[in-house]
Amino acid sequence: MYIPKEYEMKDEETLVDFIREYSFGILFSQAKGAPHGTHLPFLIERDKEGQLYLVSHMSRANPQWQAIGGTVLTVFPGPHAYVTPSWYGAAGFVPTWDYLSVHAYGDFARVDDAEGLRSIMERTIRFYESGMPEPWDGRVPDHVYDRLIGGVVGFRIKIARLEGQWKLHQDHTEERRRNVIRHLRQSGREDARSIADAIERAMPASRPAE
Repeated sequence: MYIPKEYEMKDEETLVDFIREYSFGILFSQAKGAPHGTHLPFLIERDKEGQLYLVSHMSRANPQWQAIGGTVLTVFPGPHAYVTPSWYGAAGFVPTWDYLSVHAYGDFARVDDAEGLRSIMERTIRFYESGMPEPWDGRVPDHVYDRLIGGVVGFRIKIARLEGQWKLHQDHTEERRRNVIRHLRQSGREDARSIADAIERAMPASRPAE
């Protein structure tokens, strides 16, 4: 993705944590000159050698998996917010959009065996249930699991590259950024408040008064 230098997020652990938080991504691939995309929940895991993988599953009826070859792109959109120049308290500016996003590139490999598929489903359920007030224990009759596994295709993506864009008004003065933060926090949108927090985190530490 095109990333101006001032917006680039390079820290790998920050990118990994972001994918865990905003784990419902979009898998993009291309076949016969046509693009394909599927919205899916993803796990991000690291093996003993430190290699990162995305792990997920899709419906066996989805034609995308049958045509995937080579490198795929998975996009993880995060919070975003429209910013009006009327918040700046200064003339000569136009509207813009602040946002966080991560792109992951890597090679797609199917997981076809029943044991591997079951493991993917169990790990996925564990991950998402861990945030529930009363987590479901995941116990279902074997015939239900067998039917579920028969209808899905599991896969892993060996991550070759992660890209992160943190567009957070880094090219504006502290005063303008403070004005944007204040207005975003007054918004009723959770995304706007999340972007306000992200802008504040991205600001250089205030210098002590001299």
